Amino acid sequence: MFNTYSALLRMMLAALALFGVTIVSMPLPASAGSYEMCLGSCAIGSYANSPACIDRRVRCSINHSGSAPSSNPQNYGAIAFSKKTHAYGVDSNSLTQRRADSIAMSRCASIAGDCAVEVQFSNTCAALARTISAVSGIFIVKSARNSSETLAQANALSACERESGQRCKPVTSECSP
Repeated sequence: MFNTYSALLRMMLAALALFGVTIVSMPLPASAGSYEMCLGSCAIGSYANSPACIDRRVRCSINHSGSAPSSNPQNYGAIAFSKKTHAYGVDSNSLTQRRADSIAMSRCASIAGDCAVEVQFSNTCAALARTISAVSGIFIVKSARNSSETLAQANALSACERESGQRCKPVTSECSP
């Protein structure tokens, strides 16, 4: 079925090319390789929600799992944080953890140079809390995950205050869909 579809598509593109019509096509990479490689440029930016990329995501899922995509797909997230400037970057809706880390890091790095991913999460909520220890002067950052954003925030604050022995401030919280 897929070979027939692919051959028909190629014939249509060739016919259009004869009339001077140029269409940007995205050939599906060979089945060898990862799902992320199969997605190619569809894994990034606003283009990822185009009809062509939505179709590509389905075909890549089938090629790399042997079945149709799950009705409850994984959504990965990350929070990156700078201890010097307190800047942070967040992503909560990526197809891979690696992609979520990269987006969170680049968002944080656009403001500060010492960013690090502090928490990774998938299909849940995460939060960060921070303080500077009055005793040692060491910067303390604690994270927490929970299905509830409110509980993730409370748990991050509690972990930070437990380690530092003093009040902490919330940095941010985020939930992946």
